[in-house]
Amino acid sequence: MRVAWPDLTVFQVPMVVAGVSVLAIIVGLAQFVAPIIGPAMIIGVVTSPLFLVVPLDLQVIGVLVLLVCSRLLLLVGAPSLITYAHFGLLLLMLAGLMLRQVILRVPPAPIPARIYRLMAILAIVICTSAAINGWYAFRPILSWLTWIEPFVLFAVVYSLSAPARKRIRLVLVGLAVLQIPFALSQFAQHGGGDDVKGTLIAQGAGHHILGAIGIIGGLILILDRPSHSALQLWRVGLLGMLFSLGLLSDAKQVYGALAIAALPFVLPMARTRPTMVITGALLIVGLAFVGPLLDPSFATTFNRKDVERNLTNKFSYVPYIVNHLGPVSTVIGDGPGIGASRIAQLTLPAYGHVPTFLVGSAPAPLADHLQQADMKRLKGRTGSSTDSPLNSVISLFTDLGIVGCVVYFALATAVWRALANYPPFARTIGQTLLLMALILGLVFTWLEEPVYTVYLATTLATLAPSAAVAVNARRLTPYRLPAAHQVAHAHPYHS
Repeated sequence: MRVAWPDLTVFQVPMVVAGVSVLAIIVGLAQFVAPIIGPAMIIGVVTSPLFLVVPLDLQVIGVLVLLVCSRLLLLVGAPSLITYAHFGLLLLMLAGLMLRQVILRVPPAPIPARIYRLMAILAIVICTSAAINGWYAFRPILSWLTWIEPFVLFAVVYSLSAPARKRIRLVLVGLAVLQIPFALSQFAQHGGGDDVKGTLIAQGAGHHILGAIGIIGGLILILDRPSHSALQLWRVGLLGMLFSLGLLSDAKQVYGALAIAALPFVLPMARTRPTMVITGALLIVGLAFVGPLLDPSFATTFNRKDVERNLTNKFSYVPYIVNHLGPVSTVIGDGPGIGASRIAQLTLPAYGHVPTFLVGSAPAPLADHLQQADMKRLKGRTGSSTDSPLNSVISLFTDLGIVGCVVYFALATAVWRALANYPPFARTIGQTLLLMALILGLVFTWLEEPVYTVYLATTLATLAPSAAVAVNARRLTPYRLPAAHQVAHAHPYHS
């Protein structure tokens, strides 16, 4: 049964007034407790109306470039807070979207509208959990931004016109190709392994994310098959280099998650695209032989005993976590940034020097206990994310409880339903990548890695077919394509 959502237009003006009032109070208080964020918020409030005239595709490109390349600025002395600047752009984008709806009367399409509603519900869940368990600095805000950022980018890009999505797709490929010279240079200096991070310098999971970006960028190239035969050779060469980035950076879990995620689609693909299935199988076999030559640890990927041991270690902490939470926290969590999430880990000394005005000075007890227990188990040895007690499902559950998990996976379901309307080949690739992300979220805190989740979500949205009703990013007005044009451009990919 379809739920009829109430008409909220009568509340728009009061909501804007209330929102501006609350924002003014927050900005005023921020001047005293956050000497850097306070002025930044003032600049954001003043400049947010300008985002009404900045095309949405350019805003998305700005977030992508800042996420993938901002760490290069650390090499020239930029402050570490530059790695959080993408959240600022995201907030400005959200402010612009609200102003579009209130002032310009540009309504979102059904699927983006559903995503925005669920994002609002998640904000209520986070505020409720913080009110019950304690509000520490900017942890609730950072938690909300971390979880909803990929869905915002998906909803925005999904609503854009086909030319705007194509421009973003070219940038996605360009950012993936940009990783190649950096990765090769790092491989030449340090050899294969964790030091090969591409542009994601000084990021703990940068080497894994590099492998994921290479795979996703390569799949975009496969979908966007060039018509000119001279470009085919260049494309084959780029595909080989992009898919091998994970070999250089020891991204075993990325290849493993992709192989598992692709299993449900093997039989349908074998009937429609046998060549691609054979190529994928040969790639997996090649990884089994070539991977250990570049990095001996690759051999553990196919070792059953190692896999079983890692899984046992990973889930051995679950009983303790359940007992720690208790009945109330099982429902609503320990609080945003207080459980075992990535935001909670920011409060620990071992994670790095994160400013206290961002996360507060009180460490997250559960995250601290899990870290200490894991360090005691390792006894000075180098650990692996595959046997770490941390993963994004545990993060959601410990921070926001069952309610938070339900809302988040409702967001993922909305994306899955959108992918179901894609052309066959794009749908298969999109749903495989989404399943891969969920599998990786069980392995480690992948769903809290903004570079990965935003790059993936934006890719999935750019693969959408030309919609009957789309929002033109440059004119800011909805338009309807003629029926003949819809039929002619319904399947822009080779499927």
